[in-house]
Amino acid sequence: MSLDSLLTTTRLRTLAGSGYQRGLKYFEQGQVVECAREGETLIGLVDGTETYDVRVFAHGRQVYGQCSCPVGGPMCKHAVALALHYLAEQEGSPRSAPAPEVALADPVFATTRELSDDNADKLAALIRGAVGLFLKEHPEAARAE
Repeated sequence: MSLDSLLTTTRLRTLAGSGYQRGLKYFEQGQVVECAREGETLIGLVDGTETYDVRVFAHGRQVYGQCSCPVGGPMCKHAVALALHYLAEQEGSPRSAPAPEVALADPVFATTRELSDDNADKLAALIRGAVGLFLKEHPEAARAE
């Protein structure tokens, strides 16, 4: 399968686990220095404690990350940042998170007890996605003073 068909925020969250939020932060802070695509592989540089060489690639029906950082695993925060950068470029909005894959019909949180850290992240992603969709439909709003 192609990288484009396999690379989703849901898959990145699953592969990276708790590293997803750190990778999202790196992406939002603009720590992806370089991003290029060669075939089914993303190649880039991501600033962290040092500048790391990062690859994200499709193999079979899976996505993998390789990084020069010491973390290892299927998808470190640097690989997440690179993948999110690429997804945002594909959506035409570098430096802003890709629209979340959360259905707008998701339940609303009824009480503040339900608003745990995980749900707060989901709510923040839903709001970013809604704002992103609004700005795509109304680009003049982004220029309003």
